[in-house]
Amino acid sequence: MKSPNMFQCCMLLTLLMVGLPANASGKAQEFVFEGGKVQLLQDGLALLMLVTPDPGFKTYALNPGPSGLSPELVQDGQSLVLEGSVPKRFYLESGDAYLGYDDQALFKATWPEDPSMIEAYLGFCEELCLPASFSFLPGQLEDGEVTKAFAFPEYRDEPIAIDEDGFVDAPAHAGAEVFVALPQNYSDLHGQLDIKGRGQIQPFPKQIRGKVQILGILTDGHLIFAPTSLESLEKPTTYSNSN
Repeated sequence: MKSPNMFQCCMLLTLLMVGLPANASGKAQEFVFEGGKVQLLQDGLALLMLVTPDPGFKTYALNPGPSGLSPELVQDGQSLVLEGSVPKRFYLESGDAYLGYDDQALFKATWPEDPSMIEAYLGFCEELCLPASFSFLPGQLEDGEVTKAFAFPEYRDEPIAIDEDGFVDAPAHAGAEVFVALPQNYSDLHGQLDIKGRGQIQPFPKQIRGKVQILGILTDGHLIFAPTSLESLEKPTTYSNSN
């Protein structure tokens, strides 16, 4: 039996990384990869991307942290604005943390007026993360309603108090996890609020002190985004600045 030549190996790798439509009709609705599958649907004026990791695999949230591969839809060189269903917190053996999904995730965007090709990028992770990409035309998608089965983030106008050391006072969210949502790529920085809604985000690097604009509150399958109010807070002796 002949060993595969270089061309055959490259073709196999391309199929694994780029994916092929699972349906034979030619409609770009479902794409299957090593690590999971992706389904594209139209729901009224929304473009939906339903991501299902295989058992043992995970996929990243929109703002997973500095080491994550955030899903993206790109049309004519511009990224579509995506909203994702509520993620979970996961930890690596190194101690690093990220936001992602080990079950189905739903991402949605406003239906594009432009009918041209859209490129999609995401990743599926086991011990290693496998990037996946594919292209599709919006006009080829079928209608479907899956949005109601997923919880999406809530947005609040009332600010949450935080000081320059990352200490947070949020009595309305006692027991929840709190993390940096804006600036982007710092969502790995998180802390736990006690029964009084007080806690400290640790570590809290110098480059973001006084610059946190949005906090994420994650608890019981709910995610709340709220603006911050920079205040001087009295910290209990159990909370100390480690930086």
